[in-house]
Amino acid sequence: MNQVHFGFIGWCQEGTSDKIWGWLTTGAPLARREGEYDISLRDFGRDCYIFWGRRRGAMSFKKTKIDGAIRKLQESKVDSGYDRINIKQLTSMVPDFQERLEKRLLFKILMDQ
Repeated sequence: MNQVHFGFIGWCQEGTSDKIWGWLTTGAPLARREGEYDISLRDFGRDCYIFWGRRRGAMSFKKTKIDGAIRKLQESKVDSGYDRINIKQLTSMVPDFQERLEKRLLFKILMDQ
């Protein structure tokens, strides 16, 4: 599988809710420095995958394009209580995340969904 580059990873834990939401690309790195969350205009139009799910549950993926809607969705997640986290934090919270990601994402890529 191609290299995975995370555009955003968010985690929300409120009450009984314990969810992860984010988006990623495969292939070429995003046109920004690591740790920045703003989307570069140079990336607009690229394929990306939105992912979401419960921390201990199944992950879902949806193929879309990087555009202003992704930026608005990302901002709405932060406004609704999602904390920005990095991949190290995520894998410490969900040790099998990489395995789950590769399994589900590879299927989506092969199906071009």
